Formats: sequence, C-alpha cells, structure tokens
Amino acid sequence: MYPEKPYSTAGELVIGFPHRGDSLGGSHISAMLLMKQLRAKGVTVKPLLYSLGPVANLLARHDLNYTIIEHAAALRTRSKSAFAWRLLEGYARLGRWVNENRVSIIHTNEPDEHMSWNLLCRRFGVHHIWHQRSGSWPRHPPLLRWNPDAVISISGFVRNMLPIELAKRSLVIDNPFEAPRAGWTEYRDTALLRSQLASLRKTTHTIATVSNYWPRKNLGIIPGILKTLFRDFGLDVSWVVLGRDKSNLRSGIELEAQRLGVADRLHLLGFYEDVNQVYGYADLLVAPADREPFGRTLVEAMLQGVPVVASRSGGHEEILAEDGNGILCRPGDGDHFAEAIAGLLTNAKVRSHIGEQARVYAERRFSAERHADEVLGVYRSVLGGA
Repeated sequence: MYPEKPYSTAGELVIGFPHRGDSLGGSHISAMLLMKQLRAKGVTVKPLLYSLGPVANLLARHDLNYTIIEHAAALRTRSKSAFAWRLLEGYARLGRWVNENRVSIIHTNEPDEHMSWNLLCRRFGVHHIWHQRSGSWPRHPPLLRWNPDAVISISGFVRNMLPIELAKRSLVIDNPFEAPRAGWTEYRDTALLRSQLASLRKTTHTIATVSNYWPRKNLGIIPGILKTLFRDFGLDVSWVVLGRDKSNLRSGIELEAQRLGVADRLHLLGFYEDVNQVYGYADLLVAPADREPFGRTLVEAMLQGVPVVASRSGGHEEILAEDGNGILCRPGDGDHFAEAIAGLLTNAKVRSHIGEQARVYAERRFSAERHADEVLGVYRSVLGGA
C-alpha cells in the first residue's frame, strides 16, 4: 500500500503540511506564506488539517486548498497509552492520504505533529522535515525524537535550545513575511479593530504591543512604564495592547493600571487577526517578552516603518542584531524601557530614521521568497540523498 521509498524530484514535488487547525499563531502564518511561495515556484502543497477552525479560515483566504482528516485529531492526546492506540486507529486514513497524493515530504511545524509524523513518515516511506518554531517539546517517549531527515530552526536561540543531536543538524532559516501593500487582504475583524482604535482617547503619542498574555511576555511591566512616561517624562501617551488572555493575567494588569492612575491611558483590546491596523496607528512597538523564540511582531512593525523597543533576549537580539534597527532593553527593567521609549517619542527625526532603516532591512532579510528558496534547498538536499 505504501511506497518503499519517497517520491523523488524526478516527478512532481509534493509537500504535506499537517496542522491541528484549532488555534492560530505566527507559525501558521509563516507556514501559509511558505506554501504560497512554494506553489508559485511550481511545488504542489497539500495542507492537512485535523479540524475546521482558524487555520482553515487562513488557508481559505489565501486560496490554499486543504484536506480535513478529523480522525487524525486523536494524535493530539498527551496520554501515552491513548496516543499509541489512537495512532494505530488513524493510521490507515493518513497512509491513504500520503499515498494518494504522492507526498514527497511531510513538513511539520508544531510540537505534537513533530512526534506523530516522525513515526508515521518512517512507516509510510516519506521524508520528514522538522521545523522547530518554539522551545516546546512533545511529551511522548524521547527515544523517538531524533529521526527527522532535516531540522529547521527559526532562530539561533531556538536551535540552541534543541537537544544536541538535533542542534548539530539544524539549519537556521528566518521566518517569512509579506510587506503590507495596496489591496491588502482584509480580515473579518478589520473594520471592528479600525472602529475600536478610532474610538480611543486621542493622545500625542501611542505605543503598541501585540502579544498574548503569558508570564514570560512581561506585560505586567506596562502600567509602570506608562506611569513613568506620563508622570516623570511628562509625555501625553497612551498604550494599546492586542492579544489573548491565555493565563488570566489581564485583570491584574488592569488593577495595577488603576492603582498607578493610568487606567485611562492603557487600552487592552483583546485578540485581533488584523494586527497591521495597530502598527499603522502607533508611533512605536514595544515588545517586553523574555526568551522569545523569534519575535514576529518586531518584523511586522519594522515592515511598516514603525520603530521597535524590545527586550534583549531570545530571538529579539537576532532580529535587531544590526545597529540602528531598533532598541534593546534589559528584560523586565521598566525604567530602562521607559528611558528608551521616551528618547524615541521626544525625537521625531531619530524615530523616523530608525523606522525607515528597519523597514529596508526587514524587506531584504525576511522576504517570503527568500525563505521559500532556502527551504527548497533543504528539500532538494533531503531528496538528493534518497
């Protein structure tokens, strides 16, 4: 039923992209941009989803046809015994999908899929590309982790977090981005976010942060920074935050803002897909997260010419490695952040220079076409050894 060896470049190159489908993050956007570029280069891409949801909506918006195999959702379980049983249960359907579509390579982007497909690829006789996009690891038996044909990491920081067996083999390839342009596809929440931003209190300066509420994101330092900017530096400033409250931290931040007397200047707007709206609204982006695997929001802001102030940690240091592309601050140090932010807000010329230099740099380094070319190089290397 299954091919003895992977399909090779002698025929059509077919890449399978499995995703859970029930949540949407930067890794899905990056995978979507890669699929679009691969398709433009003549590669056949086959997205596979375990359920309908936000990833399906994203793919549909970009005319990427996908297959739903709901049975494969069983592979998400974290119970070792249930994992083994359900893996066998969904085995046949996944095998048929691989075989019928003549898949050459499975390209996984999420921790659980790395583990599940590492096993399945060996059985189905196809190559496996493991794209490490975070520091998260599958919770299944560790002896099964070290068998992908190639490993891609989104930053040197992420690569260095890998076990040494994988780190030695990992190639760092920057995430892909598309610069906003005329006719940019609007999201379902574009009009709502535009209305929300228009209704906010007008201030001389506006800061934006785009981040979900996790402890390592350090969003709790924002009220203190805002107070320092307003009281100590005398700046008429407001702060907009977009993101999901995944750790029940929002209420604590709101209480702290009230206690410090800046609640009317801090706007926690929740999650929106169309983050490009807030970059166009803000004078600068602040990213206080610690140990961030990459830092997608930094590049998104840079592509719109918005200056960035970020923590000197994780992937941020690699994105802002060149002098003049942004400002790095000590993680968790609100006073250091406030000083850097005030320096930019009080000097429009410097702010404009940094924003323009960062835009040019980001367009060159993080283009989706460059990313696809580098990933294609990995595919060819793997298939050349088949």
